[in-house]
Amino acid sequence: MQKKLIALAVAGLASSAAFAQSNVQIFGTLRPSYDFVSMKNAAGTKTNSISAMNSNSSTIGFQGSEELGNGLKAIFRLEYNVDFVNDTSGIGGTGTQDMYVGFANSSWGSIKFGALNNVEKTMFASYDPFAFSIGDYNNIFTQGVDSRNNQAAYYESPEWNGFKFAASYALDGVKDSKTTPEKNAAKSSIGANYTWGGLQLTAAYSEGNVVNGTDQKSQRYGAAYTFASTKTKLFGVMGVDKAFKNQGSGTGDWKTYMVGVVQPVTSNIDVMADYIKASDNDKADTGAKNYNLGAKYSFSKRTNVQALYSYMKNDTNAAFNFDSKDAYGGATFAGGKGSAFSVRMQHNF
Repeated sequence: MQKKLIALAVAGLASSAAFAQSNVQIFGTLRPSYDFVSMKNAAGTKTNSISAMNSNSSTIGFQGSEELGNGLKAIFRLEYNVDFVNDTSGIGGTGTQDMYVGFANSSWGSIKFGALNNVEKTMFASYDPFAFSIGDYNNIFTQGVDSRNNQAAYYESPEWNGFKFAASYALDGVKDSKTTPEKNAAKSSIGANYTWGGLQLTAAYSEGNVVNGTDQKSQRYGAAYTFASTKTKLFGVMGVDKAFKNQGSGTGDWKTYMVGVVQPVTSNIDVMADYIKASDNDKADTGAKNYNLGAKYSFSKRTNVQALYSYMKNDTNAAFNFDSKDAYGGATFAGGKGSAFSVRMQHNF
């Protein structure tokens, strides 16, 4: 009898230990595209014609959680970029996405520690219908104050009647009072999001320092509305950057704008368009315009194909470029133009 009781006790302990272990999920997104790009200089002469396959920041990752009791759980995530269309990089060869460990609770939210996108970048990710493609709004927009932060902490609240907020703080370097000027790369970001019916309102603010002591400040304001009857989504984003170097075009105060629409045609087909503009900074004729038009066919919730046309026009002293820097970084000239056609497949797993 004692042997049976001991065996039952051991079995019970073993099952409890198994239940307490973290559950690990493998996930990722693969988004290869064929991109065809034509570049012209300010005089209208073609300077380059590029055909390439791009992995568009495809990723693979691992995430999981462990129930700790009383509604508290431990959480973790490790996500790596993977350039799977070339055999030279491998996992992690092209950088990482969010990597963290932390705690979560349905009552007070979550806190994460690691290398993380800041609040500004995270909250505005849903506004861009052409994200991770040659029409990404980062063709024109900056991403806030160094939107990828090392040595970071990120707090996110639960949602209260459609409202939620978040705050992040990153050391992103070592404070060194012996350097001149003093090196202090600390960066912070806060933001809030509100949804009610088809309405979404978002605002975020970031600030920080760079090694040369220059303060950087960034603001984003966004609004979107989805009509219940037609499912038409209208959206707009405005950005304000101060003392911020914007893709090689200078420093100073910047304003950037994006307006667009997503229109479902059938249950499987969406048509999308947006217009993105950068104003001048502290130097004249340093703005640019970017037009994007595309369509997406969804085979399922996880798999789709997208076709996209993008046109870029720089002012005389600007040299903005398509965001797919794997193949096209630095290919435009000041005052130049660029046009691109892209076909991209995306699969989430």
